[in-house]
Amino acid sequence: MPEVIIAVEEGDFHIELEALKQAVAAQWPNAKFVPPLAGTADLTQGLFEIPEPGAARTVQLDINPTGQCLGIESAITTEAAKVIAWLTTLPGFGENSSVILAQWVPDFVRLTPGMTAEQLTSLFD
Repeated sequence: MPEVIIAVEEGDFHIELEALKQAVAAQWPNAKFVPPLAGTADLTQGLFEIPEPGAARTVQLDINPTGQCLGIESAITTEAAKVIAWLTTLPGFGENSSVILAQWVPDFVRLTPGMTAEQLTSLFD
């Protein structure tokens, strides 16, 4: 699957990198954080590599400098959906903001707190 984007369309919701590091480590203890390469700090705060169960592949989760945009890339759609759904469970997700998912299906998808992976994958039907 190509990279999908989660972005704040309207409002001031953002994800703090340190809070995301702690949450990812609690959910996926084997995940790795890769800091930005030299000269890319204006594009990214870093990349999480989240292991896919039973595979050598990872779901990649990239956070932009403002914390208002995340890129997610995975070879398996259902694994990406699990990570996206998990993000919607983070405390304060989308609070006072409109958060969208782009490049998942042709139209933007409005994300709401507590969305499930099944809800996200059902959009392909």
